[in-house]
Amino acid sequence: MNLYPTADGEPGPARNSKDRNARVKAEFLAAYHSLNCCYGDLLEIRRKQINDPARDERAALRKIETALRLRDQLEDRYAPYGVIAEPIMEHGFAVDVKFSFGSVRSMAQRNAQVFSSSAYISIPQPASVRPGDLSFPGKEELMRRLKSRLGKKQPKP
Repeated sequence: MNLYPTADGEPGPARNSKDRNARVKAEFLAAYHSLNCCYGDLLEIRRKQINDPARDERAALRKIETALRLRDQLEDRYAPYGVIAEPIMEHGFAVDVKFSFGSVRSMAQRNAQVFSSSAYISIPQPASVRPGDLSFPGKEELMRRLKSRLGKKQPKP
């Protein structure tokens, strides 16, 4: 089994690429490769059960935790730039990583049109109900807005 994941279904870019996004992909692929290797080691320890399996398993789990922390640091470093790397997992292994970059607009984003809509709905107030008698969250804000719309006139109590 190849433990090196693909990037968006394609082989990974060269680590020495001049393109920033390609270098970011290579870093994430290396992190997921490391996780895959650590997980493969854990499975091998569980399969063989030689020496002290509990001690060996704890050591393997510590390696996985270290690899996860390094991957998390990588995510934290690139998150402010809009980089998202989502692994596709198969039987516990990352087989592909889907990337999106905040600096690159997708075809759907380029073709999308912005639509805005608003509506004003008037609900008549029953004659027997006075606004001052009602109690609900945000009442003070609503009353302030009503007063400003009515030209500083107070609604009838």
